[in-house]
Amino acid sequence: MTDTSTSLAELDQVVKLFVKALGWPKPRRYEHLHRDSPDQFRAQYVFYESVAIGAQPIDCFLQLNVLDDLGSTLNLSGAVYAIRYRICTGWHPIKLTRNLTAAKKTAATMSLWLGLNNFTSYASRKKFRLCHPETVGYSWTRIRQIGPPYIVIASKRGRYFQRLCSSREEK
Repeated sequence: MTDTSTSLAELDQVVKLFVKALGWPKPRRYEHLHRDSPDQFRAQYVFYESVAIGAQPIDCFLQLNVLDDLGSTLNLSGAVYAIRYRICTGWHPIKLTRNLTAAKKTAATMSLWLGLNNFTSYASRKKFRLCHPETVGYSWTRIRQIGPPYIVIASKRGRYFQRLCSSREEK
């Protein structure tokens, strides 16, 4: 086994535990090679998706994008697209270590935004909408037009932070 495959296996293990702690089913990893960039700068994008049980893939899912892997620290951005319920959480920065206990603690913190239990019943969705009104009223058309309510931006120092998008249209 090479170092790369060991690293991917460790990465998968931490992400799967994190996703499970959020209440979502086992995620699937996807890799995309950006072919438009010059050969020496080809970028590989890695992301994970977990679809709510019983939902169509585009109805309600969690997506985690790998921003960078710094050895012991993994920077991700995560969002729930619950278009079936007209909710888009926007993107949230997530910092995971390869420590499985720490991944569970991070999941407990992020569950306020990304936990599946926010979307499983009418009462939980109503509570989520009241707590996060900026995430309401999203369709795929609206997302294409104005984007999600939050995005994750990298600073010059390699730190990630979240920004509420300012170009929101009134409903």
